[in-house]
Amino acid sequence: MKTLHLLLAISIMAIWGVNFSVIKLGLATVNPLLVCGLLIDLDDATRESDCLTG
Repeated sequence: MKTLHLLLAISIMAIWGVNFSVIKLGLATVNPLLVCGLLIDLDDATRESDCLTG
């Protein structure tokens, strides 16, 4: 395995591991319904851009 591939794998694992802590902190400080609404808006925004380019 090349050094670059190893560093990328370690980076992905670090981001994945930190993700759970950030989610836990976010849900403790922000209303879960607000988070859900933001996720839906983000999803809609990304789907609209896909439709415009496709």
